[in-house]
Amino acid sequence: MSLLDDFLEGAPDGVGPTLAALACAESLTDDVARAIFKTVPVPGLDAEQFLSAFKYSGLTEPRNSEWNLNHELRDELVRSDFLPSESKQSVHGYLVELGQKADAGETAGRTVPTYLFSEAGIAYHLAGAGDTEAALEHYSRASLGPFNGAQWLGAKFVEEQEETGVMPEGQIETTFLRAWVMLRQGRKKEAMPLFAKIAETDEPKREVAISLHLIGNDRPPRRSDQAEAELLRSIEIDDSLGNRFGVAQTLHSLANLLSKQDGRWEDAEKAYRESIEIGESVDNRFHVAQTLHSLANLLSKQDGRWDEAEKAYRESIEIDDSLGNRFGVAQTLHSLANLLSKQDGRWDEAEKAYRESIEILDSLGNRFGVAQTLHSLANLLSKQDGRWDEAEKAYRESIEIGEKIHRDNHVAQTLRSYALHIERRDPKQALDLLTRSLEINERRVNRRFANLVRQTIGQVRKRNGL
Repeated sequence: MSLLDDFLEGAPDGVGPTLAALACAESLTDDVARAIFKTVPVPGLDAEQFLSAFKYSGLTEPRNSEWNLNHELRDELVRSDFLPSESKQSVHGYLVELGQKADAGETAGRTVPTYLFSEAGIAYHLAGAGDTEAALEHYSRASLGPFNGAQWLGAKFVEEQEETGVMPEGQIETTFLRAWVMLRQGRKKEAMPLFAKIAETDEPKREVAISLHLIGNDRPPRRSDQAEAELLRSIEIDDSLGNRFGVAQTLHSLANLLSKQDGRWEDAEKAYRESIEIGESVDNRFHVAQTLHSLANLLSKQDGRWDEAEKAYRESIEIDDSLGNRFGVAQTLHSLANLLSKQDGRWDEAEKAYRESIEILDSLGNRFGVAQTLHSLANLLSKQDGRWDEAEKAYRESIEIGEKIHRDNHVAQTLRSYALHIERRDPKQALDLLTRSLEINERRVNRRFANLVRQTIGQVRKRNGL
């Protein structure tokens, strides 16, 4: 016997439609429950009697000044046929109107459920009232902005309404909202097929542009032509919608893709600079700083352009510093230090930048960032006579942090660097370190780096007659 059947067995006649009407709301306040009861009453009971008895039943769950039906019970009621469709639409219409007319600041969470003021809540009840087109508009708006509880709730609403036939399945806006929530929850394998489905459509919509961007970014290197086509299509859609920032973001991703391809560096640089220009025009300085960093990385790979790269790094750092983006400053200081470490006579400046990056990352509690930068610092110190002990200390500290936070790939890479550092002093210990690195890579099935380590082991043996 279901929870609903069990309850109805001992309940007064005619209570089913009232419960189904209350189940139209995701959560309730006493005031809203009373108003719904008046539209679908239980014969022979007044609202106070009913609410008192129902709350005593244990089938409601308190939520601060709000409350909701037991989830299993509500799920059954939503799918039941106790309430005619016209009556359901009427209740949903009342809840839409309530959210539109009430003062959120005065009533939210007190006399009116808070969710009614969210885009997800508005969309849910518009769909329940029969206006699916307007509901799609609000479900689309619900996916905007950083991940929040309203987006999660919206995805839950969509799933329910598609299952119950209230909303048609496969709509771009609702599919995107579900995929977006999955992605933010770390369920990428489930989300990407949904984004791919959206990306296959020809609709010039924001959701399609974002899906194309995400799919293009996720392509493996062997499918770079397809990725480029998807990113260009995303840019085209955003441009047609007047979404200049969306264009800037995707140009950045396109430039990242092109920068990895031989013979496409000029195209990449052009895309980076266009992205920066748009970022400046829409006054998104955070984006400008990020893209300057990426541009500098590209320029730093080209002989004769190191001065331009350094200038871009320093501009990025200056912007991030003015924005209070300390993590961005730390990241770019690391990259700047990498560039300086390649230049004779600038090792002191490189070391200073590495140590400043480490200090910031440590203050932010970013232990992985500290481990990575210690590795780079150790590589720099290992090239300097008289600083071997300092280099060894940095390698060991980087490895220790990597082990504590279970970053196996980092540990394996740093073990190899450490082994090459101490080879001249203790080749046998170097081989021990390389063996540890190989074991990690084999366990992680990192074939490419495992092959590199095997090659390094062979070279160390040959150089030292071992």
